[in-house]
Amino acid sequence: MKRKRSKMRLFTKWLGTYLFLSMLALIFVYSIHAIYDKSMREDLTKLNTAYLEQMVSLFDDQFRAIDRLVTTIGIDAKFFNVMNMKEELSTDDRYEIWQLAQNMNLFARSNNLVESIGLYAMRPKLVIGESHVYYQDYINLFTRSAYGIDLPEFGELMEVTYSQKIIRLDDLYPSNEGNNPLLYLQTLPLQFVNNPKGALVIVIDENKLQAFGKKELLPNGKILVINDENELLYTNDNSYYSMELPIEILTKNKSKEVVIDDIAYIMDTVTTEYRNWSYISLVPKEIYYVRINEVRIIIYSMTILFFLINVFIAYYFTHRMYLPVKKIISTIIKEQSISSLSEYEYIENVIHKNMMEQEVMKRDLFLQKQPLKNEFLSKLLKGYVKDPNYIQYQCE
Repeated sequence: MKRKRSKMRLFTKWLGTYLFLSMLALIFVYSIHAIYDKSMREDLTKLNTAYLEQMVSLFDDQFRAIDRLVTTIGIDAKFFNVMNMKEELSTDDRYEIWQLAQNMNLFARSNNLVESIGLYAMRPKLVIGESHVYYQDYINLFTRSAYGIDLPEFGELMEVTYSQKIIRLDDLYPSNEGNNPLLYLQTLPLQFVNNPKGALVIVIDENKLQAFGKKELLPNGKILVINDENELLYTNDNSYYSMELPIEILTKNKSKEVVIDDIAYIMDTVTTEYRNWSYISLVPKEIYYVRINEVRIIIYSMTILFFLINVFIAYYFTHRMYLPVKKIISTIIKEQSISSLSEYEYIENVIHKNMMEQEVMKRDLFLQKQPLKNEFLSKLLKGYVKDPNYIQYQCE
């Protein structure tokens, strides 16, 4: 009869136990990594937000300084006098205007963000720039040079009432090509905004803004400043000025992820009480999480390697531990099947069966002891047994 093979249940059980312990270790490693990953993401968000808040504070301080500068000019009686001059200027008027032009240069230099400053007076029809005065028809020279617009457009711009208004020229004149300065507009006099007699027009020095905004925390990070009217005031990427940006999503969406021009960005937003501006940081997702992803790849690679090594070690030691059992089974196995038993159960049954057989043999020998003695004595008396050594052995 063909010998049936064991299913090696003990081997499977040992190997499964080793693998289960390995899986517990892997789960522990993964849990540690998950906690680390979450902590790193939170710390990165806090760091980026802290950087953004630092930039917000820097911007706010600079624009507040311009507010103070405008207030200083607005309450100066000399500027008020110029706006109330007649169209026909006297020699004294021209001298006073010239003195104010000298002061305008000092005012412009008093703030880092001021690139140029001009005071427009409606009735005398003049613009006082930095050390220069432009009268009537010559104002067009100034507007073309400073803002890239003609006098009629500039006149329309000055007819609107402004109160510390900061806006892109392109938002006022979308057709204006190639020149899109950031303007600070303030109608004068400050006390009678509803009866404007002139206006301050300040061009913000964007090179200084870029010096602030290009100190991004992460490579290729984009900085956007959006006012309360959802107008883009500043970005460190000039291509965004000509792009259709999802402003509503940027300012109102609570999600940290946003897609712009088919690129996924991680977004952090800080809204300030000053002017209610939204400062937005956009960092490409693959860059934002690059360090975390690198650590994740290392952890996953090590985990897979650890698992494969553990599978090999588990199989190797299980095989070595099982080998003596297998040899014992191979030595004592008989034709009966052990597929329903484990190796230990089979060995136990074999040993128990042998012990039972020995007990039966002892019992049979005990029952045959007296008849054997009688037969020996009978042979001895009849003289069949003549060997003295055998007689001595049987009598012992």
